[in-house]
Amino acid sequence: MLFIWVLMGSGQDADNWSICYEMADPSKKLLTLKAGTARQHKRKRPKRKRLPQKELAAMAVEASARLAAFGVLNDIINKNMVTDAALTKNKMFASLESRDRAFARLLVTSCLRRYGQVQKMIDHCLSKPVDQAINLILHLGLVQLFFLSTTPHAATNTSVELAKQLNHDRASGLINAILRRAIREYDDMLGLTSVMDNLPAPLKTIWTKQYGPDQTSAIMDLLMTTPPLDLTVKPDADRAKLAQHLSGLHIQHHTLRCSFDGDIRKMPHYDEGLWWVQDAAAALCGTLAGAKPGRVIFDLCAAPGGKTAQLAAAGASVTAVDSDAHRLTRLKANLDRLKLLADILHADILSAEFDKFATAAQPDVILLDAPCSATGTIRRRPDILVRNNRLDLNALQAVQHDMLEAALRWVRPDGFVIYATCSMQSEEGEEIVRAVTSDRLAKLDKFSKAELGLFAPALSVEGWARVLPTCLNYAKLPDAAAASDYASGNDGFFIARLRPVAS
Repeated sequence: MLFIWVLMGSGQDADNWSICYEMADPSKKLLTLKAGTARQHKRKRPKRKRLPQKELAAMAVEASARLAAFGVLNDIINKNMVTDAALTKNKMFASLESRDRAFARLLVTSCLRRYGQVQKMIDHCLSKPVDQAINLILHLGLVQLFFLSTTPHAATNTSVELAKQLNHDRASGLINAILRRAIREYDDMLGLTSVMDNLPAPLKTIWTKQYGPDQTSAIMDLLMTTPPLDLTVKPDADRAKLAQHLSGLHIQHHTLRCSFDGDIRKMPHYDEGLWWVQDAAAALCGTLAGAKPGRVIFDLCAAPGGKTAQLAAAGASVTAVDSDAHRLTRLKANLDRLKLLADILHADILSAEFDKFATAAQPDVILLDAPCSATGTIRRRPDILVRNNRLDLNALQAVQHDMLEAALRWVRPDGFVIYATCSMQSEEGEEIVRAVTSDRLAKLDKFSKAELGLFAPALSVEGWARVLPTCLNYAKLPDAAAASDYASGNDGFFIARLRPVAS
């Protein structure tokens, strides 16, 4: 059955599709240190000083944040959950105060981003693998020590305490020894690794071949950092006023890049619905759809609704379609806040019912942001980095091809389809477009540099856009002198404009 609702709400356009990787599942049991990690002599333990009550309370809160981070990481790494789902499920994480919740999230994302490097350090210190729980405790401790500027004392003591909280008292000596060794051999251990150790082998091979070793290394440097907070501003909003109130930098069209780290609901003008969160590269997809009053546009795989909001705000008649009812509820809430209207359809776009509906509708434009591996969003979805056994794109490719072929059949003969994926893999971008054009189902309508604006370097000789995460580096941002106050880069995307070929 096809459900049609006229609804209203904003959108955060980091689409969380399932990733086709198999999880690594190391069987870690024995607690064994390599030679050189044992104490050389015994020291008389000094008496502990009694800490003030306020400091003890602060340590208890931090312990809760680390315990919550452990639980979330365990769900992601050992239970194959995606980051957002694991964070939402964890009751301890939800109960934390906002500052401590931010710290727990930072611990989780940092451990995921640096997983390869830290695991290499752990393996260097151990002669045999350890239990999965002990391994995660070591990750939390070492990532604080090497990448979060936590004091050596705090990184060591909190890791030992975390082991005790998790009933791994017998492993506390091992954890203490490895952290202390890491403190002593800090430079040497850090020198054992590079950011490339965090990239799963299949992706390393593919990206190095596609983009070259230097570009791949630059991308990985960027992916180790916190992503920018990009906002799309309503066309009728006072851009200068918003930039001032939000401490933002206008970078392209209606995109405002902000230096903010916290609850976005507390940012100025949130309740007024003047803006929504959307990466600049994702916003480019919506811009290229050419929305304007009177134009009928289908936004397929639309939730959570960032592009739908763009199209509706530009005055187009928009139909947003998604097969996930829960995500459509989020899309509705987003549009409600923005006071924007769209027809919202809960449907499988590859179903016979939707095919009949879309064939009769014949929209002017179809925006298809197809389900994909999401490797272009690793900076926001670092759990992708720990799914490191195998990358299997065959099933996704089949769905992408079928969706694009159907969209070309539904759109008006003089209309066009914007095909996009937030993927770095040519199998999900270039290869799909080559397939439909070689089968004479479509002809490529080339983008111009003027259309792409700051993303002009992404324009290929064929006429599509291959947007790399490094595209909006500091040098390319407006007002480059002030750009260092803002995060660099963007999500990775593939975007092409296709026109149907008459049968």
